[in-house]
Amino acid sequence: MDSTIIFEQVDRSYDMTPIVLIDESGSTAVSFSKGMSVFNNENSVIKKILEDKHIESFYLAYWSNLCTIVSNDPVSFEQVQHSPSNGATHLEFVLEKIPNSWYGRNIVDMYVITDGELNGNDNATKTRLENLINDKKVNVHIITVEPNRRNYMEQNCNAGNKIFD
Repeated sequence: MDSTIIFEQVDRSYDMTPIVLIDESGSTAVSFSKGMSVFNNENSVIKKILEDKHIESFYLAYWSNLCTIVSNDPVSFEQVQHSPSNGATHLEFVLEKIPNSWYGRNIVDMYVITDGELNGNDNATKTRLENLINDKKVNVHIITVEPNRRNYMEQNCNAGNKIFD
């Protein structure tokens, strides 16, 4: 079989209403560039990813040591309102609070946007991620936004590596 065809098929197989989890912990208030915060850049990154895939609506939750489910129904970026960044970075809390109604499609993509400064219960985070991947068949995409100029494709990656310990 021609590998080009495989890649084209895989490229078209993504969730048109993905789950988006955006880190709003205190460290995301740090200035990134041109006065924009890490949090603003997290939103810009996910917006670009979704626009490139022509995705117009998604399930959204903001997380820190708390979890804010924006709506039980899909939303668009135009509908999103947000409060200031604060709190710690406990990914396990938001993974536990995601409504079951957000799952159940043939393909479920989840985008976790973070600055990589995770704390909290590592075992709970690992267990919940494994359950999502193995039991609910969720494709988990972890995207790290940091306030520096490193190219992690060329340098050692230490941002967000605690997720994989």
